[in-house]
Amino acid sequence: MPAAGPNQTSEYVNTMYPMFQDVHVMIFIGFGFLMTFLRRYGYSAVSINMLLSCFVIQWGIIVRGFWSEHFAEHGKFVINVNSLLTADFAAAVILITMGAMLGKLSPSQYVILSLIETPVALTTEHIVIEYFKANDVGGSMIVHAFGAYFGLACSAAFNKKEM
Repeated sequence: MPAAGPNQTSEYVNTMYPMFQDVHVMIFIGFGFLMTFLRRYGYSAVSINMLLSCFVIQWGIIVRGFWSEHFAEHGKFVINVNSLLTADFAAAVILITMGAMLGKLSPSQYVILSLIETPVALTTEHIVIEYFKANDVGGSMIVHAFGAYFGLACSAAFNKKEM
């Protein structure tokens, strides 16, 4: 967000905050109850969704902060509505992967997986946007494709042979 006066800043927050609220509801309620389609893992899916969402939103703010121009110039990063919104998208990547891995991992393994996947996903996003100059509004190239393919790769790697 460029330097702006008080009216421009409040206008920016007034337009971005409703989007943040909508995405936040999608992350916590939408994804949470979407994962209940498997009767066997319904309750655990809701609780693991909450665990991963809370963890990845915080971890995503930190990791994405290291890629910010403000961090490169000043050695610290800003937390604002935009960083909260983009952290929600980082959580969406991990939750898409969780959907592919549902029932294969324990909660602690999901946290370790998200600890590793978040920097990889955000680094990939940074490369695609900054160097390839490829970006789309819905995030399907980065958010959905990365989450799905990472989830499929992890699902194949953690496949239980005896089942």
